[in-house]
Amino acid sequence: MSSVVKIPSDTIAAISTPPGNGGIGIVRLSGPDAVVILRKLFVPRRPKGENPDEFPRSHRLYYGTIFDPVQGETVDEVMVGFMKAPRSYTREDVVEINAHAGTAVLRTLLQLCLAHGARLAEAGEFTKRAFLSGRIDLSQAEAVADVIQARTDQALRHASAQLLGGLRERMEGVRQSLIAVSATIEAFIDFPDDMESEIDPDTVKETLLREILQPLERTAQAYEKGRVYRDGVQCMIAGRPNVGKSSLMNRLLDRERVIVTDVPGTTRDIVEDIFHVDGAPVIIMDSAGIQDSRDPVERIGIERTRSRFDSCDLILMVTDASQGVTSDDRDLYQCLRHKDPLIVVNKMDLLPETREKASNTPWPEGCEVYISAKYDQGIPRLHQAIATRIFDDAEGLDGERVLPNLRQKEGIERAAAGVRRAMACFDGGGNAFELAAIDLAEARKAVDEVLGLKAGDDVLDQIFSRFCIGK
Repeated sequence: MSSVVKIPSDTIAAISTPPGNGGIGIVRLSGPDAVVILRKLFVPRRPKGENPDEFPRSHRLYYGTIFDPVQGETVDEVMVGFMKAPRSYTREDVVEINAHAGTAVLRTLLQLCLAHGARLAEAGEFTKRAFLSGRIDLSQAEAVADVIQARTDQALRHASAQLLGGLRERMEGVRQSLIAVSATIEAFIDFPDDMESEIDPDTVKETLLREILQPLERTAQAYEKGRVYRDGVQCMIAGRPNVGKSSLMNRLLDRERVIVTDVPGTTRDIVEDIFHVDGAPVIIMDSAGIQDSRDPVERIGIERTRSRFDSCDLILMVTDASQGVTSDDRDLYQCLRHKDPLIVVNKMDLLPETREKASNTPWPEGCEVYISAKYDQGIPRLHQAIATRIFDDAEGLDGERVLPNLRQKEGIERAAAGVRRAMACFDGGGNAFELAAIDLAEARKAVDEVLGLKAGDDVLDQIFSRFCIGK
């Protein structure tokens, strides 16, 4: 728990379910007055023989109605759950009112809670209170948002692993090793005569490498795959007009998303959608055909396409097998060469079996995938080629090792840099232990920031601002 952040003492309330009509909608309260507010508004239907003084008992559901004491009207028939501190999500008293889901009824219930002593919760404030109370660390709090925003089963598994404390366990082991090594070095600095025979620079360096630096480096390397699963990959389909870009996009999406005609220049603007490759979301973009055009609308589409090249993670450059490699294909490849595009040779169905595949291409041999988007030929090979490009060296990481968060990655890299500097101190002689102690203190500070043991309001506000209200 952070020592620089004030622990809240008021009671918050929010609608915790998405807007719109549905079977159940939930209004949640957390804080010291949650039960006080509940008793003002809720009329329970108690079973015979139940002692009214025991209401509400923790971790029970109560059936009854919400009553507006000012208007003298029943608002809705509800089920109410109560979780007494500290056995709750926030470690505060938590009340959840399960009502009929509808915009009017949930808004009325929330307004009643606010009118009787609660404050409207900020984005992510329930999870922020769970962090401030010490129930979860900051990496777990961030995993809550990743669970909510997961777009694939694989992304959900990775986020759930972090929510259960996968990163915390790894970083806590590193932190304890840092504390132990730092304590030994500090003891040597303070009592050199007593410690000289018990400390060896080479042994310290080996410990720093094996127990601290290598685990930090492995964890940081897992960032790219985590980012792919969480944020997805930006993938653009590029090529000359009428090479089958739109047909390819429809085939990858497995539905008719884009208009396909024989008329060149049908696609004038960028069209986006999502499909999945090995559990990773791929944001696929169909684009205007690259050519010299006098049509002002088509030229705008071409410029928009070119402007997006550099921001894409992967580009599928489509060519027409029946026409071979044209000068326009060569010019486009030179434009995209720095992005290492995946060459998709389309319309193989139009290529006579006796005709050889194009040779003397401007791109390296073996980077092509041969398909027929029209007849669904070669699409599985294309999926595999896309997966290989997406995951690259990160392939094979399990869910617990995935690191989806840039803030965590930067903190881990700062910690690793501090350990490297500390190890280098022992190669220079002089005040090696004193200098190493300073660097290791910086490394531990970075680890503490990853776990949220030292985090100011500005950092927390930035993290929790991406949460939805009510979570």
